[in-house]
Amino acid sequence: NYNDINNEIENSSPTILIESYMEKLPPGKTLKNSLLLTWKRRYFKLNSIGNLIIHDIDEKTLKPKENQRDIEVFNLMGGRVEYDQNGVITIDDSRGNCIVFRCFTNSLPAENENQNKDLFQKWKQAIDSQIID
Repeated sequence: NYNDINNEIENSSPTILIESYMEKLPPGKTLKNSLLLTWKRRYFKLNSIGNLIIHDIDEKTLKPKENQRDIEVFNLMGGRVEYDQNGVITIDDSRGNCIVFRCFTNSLPAENENQNKDLFQKWKQAIDSQIID
């Protein structure tokens, strides 16, 4: 029955494709217009309906905040993405919003570079699957 399928789709919550801590530039800042890059650690999730959900971090617990005012939602569908060789990802949602972020892990520096590259590749693959023209 068509209605049953439609209800099932509406009631199923989107799947989280990837999630991790990363660092982002404040709104309105880009690599080109920022002399001092003030990267802020945030918790990022990308879901199966193209929403990039960014949580502020609690300074004491270092855990993602769940309060609605501490969460940004960025829709990737129809947006444009740029990846640079340093693992920085820039997304323009084609609706006047732009976000710049980079992969970041908590490991030792020697391990860190490889882990960041792995994380970058996983995010790149997930983002590319959600940016549909």
